[in-house]
Amino acid sequence: MSAIAPFTPRILLVTGKGGVGRSTTAAALGHAFASAGEAVLLLEIGGVGDDASALARAFGRVRLPTKPERIDTVTRPERGAIFGALLLANTGHERFLRRVLPGGPLVAAALRNDALQRLLNAAPSFQEMGIFYHLLTILRETENQRFRWDRVIIDMPATGHTLALTELPAQLLRLLPNGFIGEELRAGRTLLEDRTQTGAVVVTLPERLPITESRELAQGLAKSGVGLCAYVVNKMPATDFSKEERDVLDTWLAHSPPLFGRGDYLRSADAKGLARELDGDGAPLVLLPELALSGPALPPALIPYLTKGPS
Repeated sequence: MSAIAPFTPRILLVTGKGGVGRSTTAAALGHAFASAGEAVLLLEIGGVGDDASALARAFGRVRLPTKPERIDTVTRPERGAIFGALLLANTGHERFLRRVLPGGPLVAAALRNDALQRLLNAAPSFQEMGIFYHLLTILRETENQRFRWDRVIIDMPATGHTLALTELPAQLLRLLPNGFIGEELRAGRTLLEDRTQTGAVVVTLPERLPITESRELAQGLAKSGVGLCAYVVNKMPATDFSKEERDVLDTWLAHSPPLFGRGDYLRSADAKGLARELDGDGAPLVLLPELALSGPALPPALIPYLTKGPS
């Protein structure tokens, strides 16, 4: 596998507050690793009947497929490929039942049972267990005696749901420490806590509330054993001034009447300061610019900023 610092683990959990650009960042990372020749799998947590997703739109689609399918349009043989799929609770439930029940007829009968389906779909923990087990089986897939996917990038849900999913193995192991379920939970927990295998990418904006919530999310991930690869600060406003020039401008603007462009200049200065607050957490800081692009054109344009490393 190719190393794109600081995004070195095989499994990347891209998370953050809603609206900060998680999906765009996940898609951009997918393009970066595919450009380096890797087979990349982009995953999104969802349901079969979900509305259009931001991750799918980044590839010109309405929704991601329910099974891994190639979603990029790059065909040059020297490059890798990007596949996409949904992580579905029902698929995880079915795969789990096929492992624990002897024979297909019993599995089919269980899946047709209305009471069982209501239970699996109603309780949040059962939903998360299904998603977690679906992910675990995908990560184990092999081809020619090697992992099928060089890189797995998961567009995680917003903060609270991400923590619920990453905390799930430890919580359930206290209740179900033995048997097949305990073994699978331990395997999943070991994978999440192995920082060479799994890392979180916390995406944020250069604004006070998202920065504060991102630091709290990173602390929550650490408590659940998940390592932090990097903070990605998205939509950083452009700045063309040196520190000396800023000192002169700041002094002058403090005593001048309102001028056109003053707000943008001050926002740029505030953004830099807010982003640098994350430096104290010890994780690499990657800054993505605010580009006048959208849709499928945006993620590939961010590759140079991801591959140049921490800012």
